[in-house]
This record gives sequence, C-alpha cells and structure tokens, in this order.
Amino acid sequence: MQLDEGEQHTFTLNGNRAYFQVVHGAMEAMTPQENATMLQCGDGAFIQQEKQLTIRAKATLRALLIDLVA
Repeated sequence: MQLDEGEQHTFTLNGNRAYFQVVHGAMEAMTPQENATMLQCGDGAFIQQEKQLTIRAKATLRALLIDLVA
C-alpha cells in the first residue's frame, strides 16, 4: 500500500489477527474505538481481535498489511 501525506484508508480485516509493517514513512493507525498508535519506518504492529483498521499517513507512506485468516 502507498499513501501520500494526509491520506487515509480504512481496511476491513477478514481474520482475527493481522500484521502491519511500515516500509517507508510514518503513519497513525486507529481502531474503531479510536485507540491510536504512531508507527514509523521499520516499525511493525500485530493486530488482534479488530474488524477494521484506519491508517492515516503522517508522511509519504509505503506499508504492508498481512491479514492472517486462519
């Protein structure tokens, strides 16, 4: 995924676990309960028991989302 600074995207997750890895840039990840976490280049986050995740790019962003459906 690639987003320009200020852009945001909401993902619907299919599994009950996912992994997010920031390859370049910086972002804020938010759950539907509005719990927010800042991630920068090289950071990763393991996501559990969430159905949606909203990403807002704080700088030009390249990232990878792995939805673990099992």
